[in-house]
Amino acid sequence: DGKVKWITRDTWGASYSSPVKTVIHGKEVCLVFTGGESRPPDGGLLVIDPANGTKLARFPWRASSFESANAVPPLALGNNRVFLTECYEKGGVMLAFDEKFKPMVQWTDETINVHWMTPVLSEGALYGVAGRHQLGAENFCIDPLSGKAFWRDRMRWSDEINGRSVELELFRGALLKVDGSFLCLSEIGTLLRVAMDKKGWKIKDKTQLFLAPGTWTLPAISKGLLYVMQNETDRSTGKGPRLLCYDLRGK
Repeated sequence: DGKVKWITRDTWGASYSSPVKTVIHGKEVCLVFTGGESRPPDGGLLVIDPANGTKLARFPWRASSFESANAVPPLALGNNRVFLTECYEKGGVMLAFDEKFKPMVQWTDETINVHWMTPVLSEGALYGVAGRHQLGAENFCIDPLSGKAFWRDRMRWSDEINGRSVELELFRGALLKVDGSFLCLSEIGTLLRVAMDKKGWKIKDKTQLFLAPGTWTLPAISKGLLYVMQNETDRSTGKGPRLLCYDLRGK
């Protein structure tokens, strides 16, 4: 009927992160990573009961500077664990919750500082892209239990664009796990199919969808259709911002 069921208020303001529904100790909960631009600069994880809006837990995790934001959705990893990451100061933290929803820090690493992409858990490893700035951003593969790295590397390759040989990188790109491999979308519009495991990575296929900086919107896939947002003008064709859909279903 569209009526408000409940409202939960907190001194921590909203940020760019999306709420995530999961189960902790058999109870359905909603994870909200707060902390946009605020004075004082505060924010963190709220664990909320979706039935009535009751706050079950509160864990502070935000950079101390005003000009920062928590953008990555909380990652529920099972076994009552939740991973948080931000790129401006604190980096990543793994939390475990007891039966009273008290958060306990398992490990922290300020170098696992993801800007906006959502890390991917696959076969006992956590994959993502760390780095605040375009130059220096690198892919990582870590053990989610200990936080120790299996490897960290900048994903780079050579290509030809408009008749010119260029060296490209994933930069602050995004990852999707699809049919046993990873689809990686670079910050300038390269789509790659990459094999990644605890030993390393290898590019299997790649194509330049467009040549546009600021490709920060996370791609999405549904029923074999890949949706990609081109946020800025294509430097190669001059085409403006647009939403693109690619059919990956094959024949």
